[in-house]
Amino acid sequence: MKLEFDPDDLRRGLSIVKLVKPITNNFTLKIQNGGLIIYSYDKRRSARAEIRPLKSIPSDFTSDEYLLPSERQSFLDSELTAITLTITDKGISVKTEGGKQSRQATIKRKSELSRQPPIPSRPTLIAASTLRANEFEELLRQVSCSALVRETKTEEDMRVNQVHFYPEKECAVANARFYATTATLPGMNVDLSIVSADLPLMKAFCSKFSDKSIQIGQNSKHLFIIDPDTSSHILFSRVVSNKPPFSMVPETGYETIMSIDRDQLAKTLGWAVLAIEGTQRLTLNANSDGPDGKGVINFLNGKQEIGSMPITFQSGKKFSADLPVKYLAGIVRYLGEGSALLKYSHPDAPTILEITEQADDGSFRARHFIQTMKER
Repeated sequence: MKLEFDPDDLRRGLSIVKLVKPITNNFTLKIQNGGLIIYSYDKRRSARAEIRPLKSIPSDFTSDEYLLPSERQSFLDSELTAITLTITDKGISVKTEGGKQSRQATIKRKSELSRQPPIPSRPTLIAASTLRANEFEELLRQVSCSALVRETKTEEDMRVNQVHFYPEKECAVANARFYATTATLPGMNVDLSIVSADLPLMKAFCSKFSDKSIQIGQNSKHLFIIDPDTSSHILFSRVVSNKPPFSMVPETGYETIMSIDRDQLAKTLGWAVLAIEGTQRLTLNANSDGPDGKGVINFLNGKQEIGSMPITFQSGKKFSADLPVKYLAGIVRYLGEGSALLKYSHPDAPTILEITEQADDGSFRARHFIQTMKER
């Protein structure tokens, strides 16, 4: 059987399965359900891409399985303009052509003695929510701020370090010891929990679909994100955790609210990280005497001033707090361009500083929180 493919379609499919580094260093290929399946898996995750040929083939045709070593993935990643796969007794013959050039290679059939498991049947994936890929990617990026992604390595870490979704609030929450993030996306009515270590792979998957729709959901054993147009998806083994009840500082009620330039704040905090030695403590002091709320915020290392910049009070006149500088600088890097709001002294959480974007033109919104340090 001979199948012709759009090289761009094959490249997109291959880019999806490459998100999961194959534990056997082989991608598995198979012709089934009227198209080409490319499959990859590791201990907890798998990626499956389904690519349709340019000319339809019988949906009941099923081929053997073939193994493409990861170092030979370029066989399906050609810059030429046409690619043909021909099923033979020995394997898949690959031919790519374009610009008076042609290249050929063979992908070998999987041996009957191979210990590599076969491609599993397409799982039953019932989507819990349909979202725009770029919006969900941004939500995942924001909650990554407090998700302890790099610290999540062992099975015990995975049980604790998870991002929890609350459908009644249409939000996701990540909570570290001294700081936390909540991100809201209208229409995100999913009740699930994501292992923090899986966030980078999910973001990478969403990045391939721009503003197209993706679907997210779970079954008894797996959590998944799927492209509804092609059925290509990534699958994650669920790790059971104790999902805490939703608890968040109310948006209104802060005694002190300040507006500050986000870019300059990030630069000043970056400077402070380098200037402070032997401690994480950074003192922020801000005052305004004018009726317009304009003032100055000072960045102090003990009694030494290491930076200052303008600030505008929208509520209140004074602010003073000690904060862990590296955590604070890390949070600010997640904010978008423009101004940021610093909110402090809420009756329900008087020692929590909230940091959020002042304006958001889209439907997505994130709030970051950090615990202040006890004053000396």
